[in-house]
Amino acid sequence: MKSIAFVTALIACTAICASCQPVALVQDGASDFVIYHAPDAPPSVAAAAADLQTYIEEASGARLEIVTEPAQPMICLGDNPSAWAVNASVEGMPLESFGIATRNGSIYILGPDTAEGEFTLQGGTSSGTRNGVNAFL
Repeated sequence: MKSIAFVTALIACTAICASCQPVALVQDGASDFVIYHAPDAPPSVAAAAADLQTYIEEASGARLEIVTEPAQPMICLGDNPSAWAVNASVEGMPLESFGIATRNGSIYILGPDTAEGEFTLQGGTSSGTRNGVNAFL
């Protein structure tokens, strides 16, 4: 029953954006995907990766490895060169917002994120990628 809920969530996620194509993330408790974030990603992105790993494993039985080097297929988290290579960027996104897209068999989740010790003009922080991961889950 958990896998049905997970597939339903994935289908709902793909309906969020026009640039999404269906992707089989987990089948029969196994996955070829890794969870990627840049080595210098903000702490909120690294925490989002850990949450994503935990919840995918709980829902499906598949434990996706968290890596700091891009690999295919991947769930790419954050605003980084791998996302830019497929024309995914946070440029023009409001703070705390996010985008979710599939490109070339991989999933991209990104939003504006403040680095450790960095603040927005309003004095707060932004965790857009983490918000995107939460919506994806």
